[in-house]
Amino acid sequence: TADIYDARGVRIPSRVYRAALPSTAFTAAGLPDGVYYAALNDGISFPGEVYGNPGCGGCPVTSGKPIVVRAGQATKGIDFGARTTRTVSGTVRDAASGDPLSTITIEIVTPSGVYMSSAVSDRLGRYAQNVPPGTYFARSVNGRGYVDERYNEVWCGACGVTGSTPIVVSASDVSGIDFALSK
Repeated sequence: TADIYDARGVRIPSRVYRAALPSTAFTAAGLPDGVYYAALNDGISFPGEVYGNPGCGGCPVTSGKPIVVRAGQATKGIDFGARTTRTVSGTVRDAASGDPLSTITIEIVTPSGVYMSSAVSDRLGRYAQNVPPGTYFARSVNGRGYVDERYNEVWCGACGVTGSTPIVVSASDVSGIDFALSK
């Protein structure tokens, strides 16, 4: 779906628009004159891709292209274009034994620390999640007594992104984002 935001970046209640996805175009009704912004809400990141700032999921909506609305006039050409996501995947293992670890959450965050998505490792320690192209960081979150860390073997503590290894997602999937957790 698509969400509409006012000039301050405040989300407008959903009753004023209707999304027309998957065509990636949308229409809105009942908006007064003003400047607005739009972002896709894919249920993973909030907001998702910002109109006029492709590949920037999780960015402030005001970083997008302003949409000027005049009452009684149709504002056309607001189209997000083809959406592409790529898969980030890896394996979570016990650092001492090398055994796979299930039920460990791996979160993907933006450089500013905005949560994008998460996945839980399966019985073989594997996880995979889809994100739009961009630069991200990954961190583990668990309640199994393991020390959480950021990708690439950086102890987590409060789990900020400073000091983490960036994961660049572009034209292809990214694999090998592995975690070896210690107790």
